[in-house]
Amino acid sequence: YKVGMVIFIIHIVDDAEGYIIEDYVGNGVWERVAKISSKTKNSYVITELESGTSNNYRLKAYKFHGTVAYFSNYTDTLTAITKPTKASGKMTANTPTTVTIGWNTVTGADGYIIEEYVGNGVWERVAKISNEKTTQYKVTGLASGSTHKYRIKAYKFLGTVAYFGAYSDTITTITKPEKATGKMTTNTASSVTLSWDKIIGADGYIIEEYAGNGEWTRVKKISDGTTTQYTVTNLASGSTHKYRIKSYKFHGTVAYFGAYSDTITAVTKPAQVSGRVEETTSD
Repeated sequence: YKVGMVIFIIHIVDDAEGYIIEDYVGNGVWERVAKISSKTKNSYVITELESGTSNNYRLKAYKFHGTVAYFSNYTDTLTAITKPTKASGKMTANTPTTVTIGWNTVTGADGYIIEEYVGNGVWERVAKISNEKTTQYKVTGLASGSTHKYRIKAYKFLGTVAYFGAYSDTITTITKPEKATGKMTTNTASSVTLSWDKIIGADGYIIEEYAGNGEWTRVKKISDGTTTQYTVTNLASGSTHKYRIKSYKFHGTVAYFGAYSDTITAVTKPAQVSGRVEETTSD
């Protein structure tokens, strides 16, 4: 990635006719970057540099006498740095209380800053990562089923001064809902009613029944996070069934699920007994 950098010539030399800018390329060698043929120009932009890199320059003024150029002494070496590139991040994992943010390695960066949006246009620092090779961070202690926004920027030091890249686009994250807790609350000869605790932040619930051989089949998707019971009907009397429940929450079009409840064993009542009285006679 290429960026530009500006070198400022601090002092104009009144009797100069222009300036020479040189770049240090190593092994004691300096190469000319530019010849400025104006004594009043006090800045020059050097382009096509790698991001997050430091470069050394020096300047000297010149003045012609006829066709012969006379040069001033060089300035002290000017060390300049290009900013890191813009970071690019996303949510890579989540639990009911944590979200993990990952990002691309920014070439030349010394580390990264992570900030969280707290409202009213205000962002607060969550973490400073001081290892340029680190490309993920886990935010802990979050509420289940909650949404959070983060942004990342890379930084690079020149001496004690930090230079920052542009912020990443906002990374919207979501924690998973909590594990559901359910039980059978009522039953008849042909139905069982399951109930569960309301999960904060859930958009709804999934109910599954054990079908045998390690297989579970969906019985119902409930699209209301405030609903906390469901009646399964058309069951055989005196039969045993196993169910499990999980909550879900959408982030855009992606659903995130909480852990399944413990297995809920439910049983229907026996069928109603019918009988009659028959008269008997004795000899």
